Amino acid sequence: MSSWPTIPTVKMVREAVEAAWELQPGDSLTRRWRDPTRCLVRQVTAWVCRQVTDHTAEQIGIALDRHHTTVIHAWAVIDRRRAEDTELRLRIDALLAGLVPPDVVEVQRKARAAAEVLGALASLDPTAVHQGLCIARLTTEQRRRLAALFGEIADRVEGRAA
Repeated sequence: MSSWPTIPTVKMVREAVEAAWELQPGDSLTRRWRDPTRCLVRQVTAWVCRQVTDHTAEQIGIALDRHHTTVIHAWAVIDRRRAEDTELRLRIDALLAGLVPPDVVEVQRKARAAAEVLGALASLDPTAVHQGLCIARLTTEQRRRLAALFGEIADRVEGRAA
């Protein structure tokens, strides 16, 4: 048996979000309800899927019977609402904690940020990754972020290996 936690599926996320908002299973996501509560539940589901799965917007959209641009919009809406609404942020954080351990969510967030930095590097020059990531072409902020991300990942790996 593996000691690694199970990565939640879109179905697991959907069921957890519906339970948190006390809705009937499947009621909020598969139909075209437009009332604010069900819209929020769909948006939270899409946002949480982004945090705890490795699915793309298109894959999440297919699972939720929505267009991928609707999923991307949901991510932006929930990011904004989490910043403005403490109650919603706490509710979503509790939901996340029930799906995966907090340190796993944090590692996933940092890995996603590292992937974004690497994507930006690769876009500078098609051969950037093969040229030692073209560190010289990075801004000071990008170098700082990259060093911090890789340092934290190395610390976690060494901590778990010890």
